Amino acid sequence: MEVVERLVRGRPGRHLSAASAGAGLTVVGRRAGALRLGATARSVVRHAASPVALVPHS
Repeated sequence: MEVVERLVRGRPGRHLSAASAGAGLTVVGRRAGALRLGATARSVVRHAASPVALVPHS
């Protein structure tokens, strides 16, 4: 598995969704115990071109 890290400016949901076009899986962290998704996770889940895994932060 190849893991890619990038530092970008702007809206993270847009950048992650665009990067998902070439990915087999997009992994996004989320706050553990939160009842709702944050803006970034919600954006990626809605717009990603690949499957999305939401991983709670411990």
